[in-house]
Amino acid sequence: MSEGTLDQCISAFMEKPATTRHLYEIHTIAQPPLVTDILSPEHVIELSRLREFL
Repeated sequence: MSEGTLDQCISAFMEKPATTRHLYEIHTIAQPPLVTDILSPEHVIELSRLREFL
């Protein structure tokens, strides 16, 4: 378990080996419409891609 900003948690998640990412999820305060209170690995990966465009 680790704590930090959503950005920090996404970065830590993306540093994990792709073969183990399915074991993790991020819990946060919901930030509708894009961020739910529990982010699945697929959701985290998509948010990571969106960060690259900003």
